[in-house]
Amino acid sequence: MSGSNWDAFGPAADDDPREALPDRGQTTGQPTRDWDFLRGDDSGPTTEAMTAQLEEFLEVAKDAQSAVAAVTADAWGRVHLVHVTVNSAGVVISTEFDADALRRSSLASLATAVTEAAQAAAAAARTAVRSS
Repeated sequence: MSGSNWDAFGPAADDDPREALPDRGQTTGQPTRDWDFLRGDDSGPTTEAMTAQLEEFLEVAKDAQSAVAAVTADAWGRVHLVHVTVNSAGVVISTEFDADALRRSSLASLATAVTEAAQAAAAAARTAVRSS
């Protein structure tokens, strides 16, 4: 036999499958491969146990997804004329302007302030998501 790729997945393509399993008369009761439970050796994990593990994993994944979805972050523009809030993906969900923003600033500098605040809030959201 030339060897296996990954024992858990069966013999390699060039293996003779008849060599992979012992004759029925030679069986010692010990599985010869990880997948022997398919032939009736029930010493491996049960369907119920695997289902329980999958359900537990899905519950943990659901909780993690909910926690990430709840993340928001916010930031002020450089001169505190603009306040931006973003969701966990960094998408702007709220923008607020200081009451005097248009009087104290040009449209170009106000646009720059919005961009800076949105970028800072998105960076804060990324950091919050990574740490959650």
